[in-house]
Amino acid sequence: MLKEDKIFPFHLHVYNPISGQYSEYLPANSPLTKAKIQFIEYLIEKGGELAVYKNQSKTFLRDRNFNEDEIPHLKKRELSYLEQKAEDRAEKLAEIKKEDEERAEKGEPPAFVFQATLAEAAENDDYTPLILSCREHLMAFSVNISHTVSLASYLGEVLLKKDTYINRIVALSFHLAKTCDLDGEEALADLVCAAFFAHLGHTQMNLAFSHTPQNKMNEKLKKSYEKHPGLAHHLLKKSGIELSDRTKFIIFEHHERWDGSGYPSMKVNTHIDSMALILGACSHIMEYTSGKITGEEVKLATMVTYLKEKSFQPGLEFEFGDFIYDNLENLLKPPKIKKKDNLEEFDSSEIEADSEVKSAA
Repeated sequence: MLKEDKIFPFHLHVYNPISGQYSEYLPANSPLTKAKIQFIEYLIEKGGELAVYKNQSKTFLRDRNFNEDEIPHLKKRELSYLEQKAEDRAEKLAEIKKEDEERAEKGEPPAFVFQATLAEAAENDDYTPLILSCREHLMAFSVNISHTVSLASYLGEVLLKKDTYINRIVALSFHLAKTCDLDGEEALADLVCAAFFAHLGHTQMNLAFSHTPQNKMNEKLKKSYEKHPGLAHHLLKKSGIELSDRTKFIIFEHHERWDGSGYPSMKVNTHIDSMALILGACSHIMEYTSGKITGEEVKLATMVTYLKEKSFQPGLEFEFGDFIYDNLENLLKPPKIKKKDNLEEFDSSEIEADSEVKSAA
């Protein structure tokens, strides 16, 4: 491959099979001496390899008169069905993002506005658009990052098809995390898997817990109820399911509160995973509005007003940390969009929010 040449326009690297590392051996335009050739021959005999940086591949191909197809390492690997499926959906979401950027330049709101969609969902008691939006994002996750990321994508595709109580918690947690700029695929996957499994412990408890509002439980019932994160943890461990450590921490900590008033460990502030606080906040929103805490259903808009005014209603919790609390205060308030030319403002709540799923269809 090197022919009889002594000078090359690319850097030569050698691969050491013992250390499993590459190191530069011959810089570009440096002479290839007899001693260096002998070392290369010795190295290859022992299972070593010569290598060129990928960013110099065009220089290498041109200088050596090779086609890309002739070099195995440069051949593009054929994507599996799942990889191709995820890539197609990622491209579709990228197109939507680009369209949203173009809308922003014109002073128009994006196709999907979380706060406006949530407000409409709460008003109509139908969270389907929010749930389907979460599903589209999860199905675009890479299948090659980790088992937990792949599992989150799979659960999203299979389960996030209709409006259910758990699906509401999953979708709300997902979108709130993105609003808080916690939007890495691994972090979101940890949160989503935790949201699906956090309430598994309820299946191991007396049915009385399902029918008794938390504020009306006696001390004995409350103590028993507070065991459900541990029960969920135990069930998952017993099942042998492979989950990231962070997912397990989120499940175990989702009832911890910033001021130490939570359970089971009464952790405080930064000792609690931020995703656990988000899941805790979203679970609390669904529990409070559905009547699982006081026995009476409450409108989401009313609950948000209580949060803004710090109105200490029975069973209402605030201690999720300032950053998350600020986002909860503005949960139903869409951002203002400013037009570049005349700074005219549009409140995106005045424009009906289309779901990303419709845009992607």
